[in-house]
Amino acid sequence: MIQYTEMDVKNLPLRTFTEISYKVEYNMMTTKFWAGIRVTVGFVSSLALLIWAFRIYTWRNRNRSPSTLSIQAGTDQIFFIIHLLMIGFHTIVLTFVPFLFCLCTFW
Repeated sequence: MIQYTEMDVKNLPLRTFTEISYKVEYNMMTTKFWAGIRVTVGFVSSLALLIWAFRIYTWRNRNRSPSTLSIQAGTDQIFFIIHLLMIGFHTIVLTFVPFLFCLCTFW
């Protein structure tokens, strides 16, 4: 829908100033888009979970020693949990930043 008014400038005196204002509003149905995004976020989340599990598996295999084969209570367990979280957050960044970049580029 476009609305506008016209003004005849022939009858205006010289050096007359007039004020022009405009407003633009754009609407679009996005229900199908957001439904597709939900599916894509689910896919990227499952991909991030798989990557995280693989990274934990390889980290544990690289750091095998007699003291780390059995996680002991105390500081070793806290270190292990913190490391799991750090790898998890890094995996989320690795998977979701490219997804968000593509989403913002598309949108």
